[in-house]
Amino acid sequence: QINRDILTGCRTFRKRVQQAALSFRSFVGRIGVTNDIAVTSRVFQFRLEIGFAPSLPPVGGLGLFMCGRFAGSWIMQRIRAERVLLCCALGTVMATFLIVCNLGKISLIALFLVYVFEAIMFPTIFAISLKGLGGKTKRASSFLMMSPVGGAVGPVLMGYVADNSTMSLSFIIPFVSSIC
Repeated sequence: QINRDILTGCRTFRKRVQQAALSFRSFVGRIGVTNDIAVTSRVFQFRLEIGFAPSLPPVGGLGLFMCGRFAGSWIMQRIRAERVLLCCALGTVMATFLIVCNLGKISLIALFLVYVFEAIMFPTIFAISLKGLGGKTKRASSFLMMSPVGGAVGPVLMGYVADNSTMSLSFIIPFVSSIC
């Protein structure tokens, strides 16, 4: 009887830990989408504000995003995905901070670096989140795909901050979501 109670307690504990891990993984996925969509929605306005809109092609950022995705995939064949994700997350935080500082051309370069760093983040977070979930993989993947609300909220918050201050200061929204 005691062994059965201990076994039942262990199963219950394991189930709670898996549920908590699933909630955390879902939260991390939401943050990544906040940055992707919020930054992309405000690139043109930022370039207009600092005076570089006519000199750069409009697809430059998305082209860098594509290159970052390919480069990230190649790098992850040689280095663990968790390390690459950490480096890209730190790069995103630093680049977004440079944008918030409004340093002219440096901020513009940092803006395009955000595309490179964020390119691998969501697919990598998705893959890492689903690793080892066994029978809960389908449910977890549906939560990860349904839960990103940052893409709807981030651009609106950035617009509000930009309307009341500057476009570069509005990048405080993706900066804060990156460090949370």
